[in-house]
Amino acid sequence: MKLEIKNLKVITSMSEATYCYTAIIYLNGKPFCYAKNRGNGGSDFYDKHERFNGNYRETLNHIEDFCYSSFGYDLETWIAFEIDNQQTKKELKSLMKNKVVLFREGQIFSLNIKYIKTHHDVIEKKFATSSILNAMNFDDAFSLFKQYA
Repeated sequence: MKLEIKNLKVITSMSEATYCYTAIIYLNGKPFCYAKNRGNGGSDFYDKHERFNGNYRETLNHIEDFCYSSFGYDLETWIAFEIDNQQTKKELKSLMKNKVVLFREGQIFSLNIKYIKTHHDVIEKKFATSSILNAMNFDDAFSLFKQYA
C-alpha cells in the first residue's frame, strides 16, 4: 500500500494547536479522500474523494491498520509527520536559495551569502567543515537539517 499527500495547502497563520490544512490523500496513486484540519487542536476530517470507487469506510479502516502496522501510529499522525516533512523541506529550500547552509559539530548554521560552487573549497577551509548542505544531494541535506536544525 502506498500513501501520498498531494495538493497540500497549509495555512500557518491559522494554525493554533495543530496544522490548519487541506489535502488530498492518494492510495496507490489514485485519489482516496480529502483530509483537512481547522488547526484548533481538533481531529482531522476525512471525506471520500469523488473519484474513489470502492467501500470507503472499509478502505479507511485498512489504511488505519496499515499505518499502525507500518509506522506504529494512526493516519492522523502520519499526515502530521508528512506535513511537517513538507514544511521542513520548503524551509530548507528557501534557506539554501539565498544562503550557505553548513553542518558543523552537530549544528546547522547559515551564512548570509549565496552559495556559489566555485567558492566551495574556500568555505570548507574557512569554516572547517566538509558538510555544506547546498552542495549535497537534497535528500541527504534534508536528513541532516531535520535531525539537527
